[in-house]
Amino acid sequence: WGTEVIVPVSDDAANVALQVESISPKKILRIWNGVDMDLYQPTGNTADRPPIIGSVARLSAEKAYPRMLAAFRLVLDELPEARLVLVGDGPCAEDLHQEATRLGIRERVDFLGQRADIPDVLAQFAIFSLSSLTEGLSMTLVEAMAAGVPIVATDVGGNREIVNPPECGLLVPAYDPLALSRAYLSLLRDPARRAAMSAAARSRAITHFSSPSMVQHYADLYEELLQK
Repeated sequence: WGTEVIVPVSDDAANVALQVESISPKKILRIWNGVDMDLYQPTGNTADRPPIIGSVARLSAEKAYPRMLAAFRLVLDELPEARLVLVGDGPCAEDLHQEATRLGIRERVDFLGQRADIPDVLAQFAIFSLSSLTEGLSMTLVEAMAAGVPIVATDVGGNREIVNPPECGLLVPAYDPLALSRAYLSLLRDPARRAAMSAAARSRAITHFSSPSMVQHYADLYEELLQK
């Protein structure tokens, strides 16, 4: 039996299948992953939140958190009241604690470790951020958007497909802490723009990345294959 269909979870992954794996385009059908939108409800007005930049991810090398810390150091030079909240654990945790101390920002960075209340944590963020060097389809970006949190992330993997910049947030090049810091500052200083992005993020998440939408696409695919 040959493989009938390859289902990548992002257009970026589909391009890899086409260009690197040499899969026939006739066998590729991209279906975005989805999340339960009822779990991630916007709370209050994003524009009224304190200047908290937050991230939820494994503390591993590909997430490039040292660059986020460097960017946040630049933010504090202009907005000393800002905070950075990192949720997650991983092999780089101790190194990141040490890097925050080395940069002199440890008192403004909260390492929360593993948490089971991510929807409640997201509700505190003015901005959700990823500084990753590589991504597939980041479910944490989708969850943050479902919670109505504007995004600042690196332009890698499927991030552009999710965020559709500048509709729901801003994307910057990987490896560029200065660009990351400028994106943070531009949104932290513009509550009205954050509010607009918040509403757009929730709407886009519901339209394109909900669990029912994903399930329907797979059901349609299975029905088509069975009919063959």
